[in-house]
Amino acid sequence: EAVTKHRRVLALSGNGTGKSYSAAVISLWLYSCGYTVLTTAPTLAQVTDILWAEMRHMRRKAKKGMGGTWQPKANKAEFAPLHFMQGFTVQTEISSSVSTAFQGRHQAKMAIVMDEVIGMSAGVIEACDRICVGPEDIVVGIGNPTDTASPIRRAADVKREDGSYLWHTIHISGENHPNVKFGRTVIPGAISKER
Repeated sequence: EAVTKHRRVLALSGNGTGKSYSAAVISLWLYSCGYTVLTTAPTLAQVTDILWAEMRHMRRKAKKGMGGTWQPKANKAEFAPLHFMQGFTVQTEISSSVSTAFQGRHQAKMAIVMDEVIGMSAGVIEACDRICVGPEDIVVGIGNPTDTASPIRRAADVKREDGSYLWHTIHISGENHPNVKFGRTVIPGAISKER
């Protein structure tokens, strides 16, 4: 719901609560709503083997309608040349050449979804702000709340001139996960009451 009401959303949650799954759902939803979606994470393995693996799995299980052309080996899906979804690798120690390579993409309805956002550098966070400048553009960051000094946590503390925060931050407690709430495995592979 936060993504429908805010242009910058930071979701923080513990391990095994479905953060990457949620990032995949949000990415696919934005793509289906006509957004050009860029997805990123600190490593190629996180982009390909976690986030895009979730999206490919969801697409295979979906009813007809999650269209577009999906490249089997690349992290890219495309409805049209200016309506696509693509996964990028972003290094933790970003150099100016990498951050500028991430920039330069501007079109109506841009969205960036960052998985494991706590591992993102300040350069990546700044590049997202330079890419998503339109009135409908959206940036979503999802990750563990492990590093209170991380660039995204500092960015989330920035206020606008009217005193409101630039980023809408939500905290998702593992205590609210179905496996913990019901004391049994509802979602395999996720957090449990014992962990």
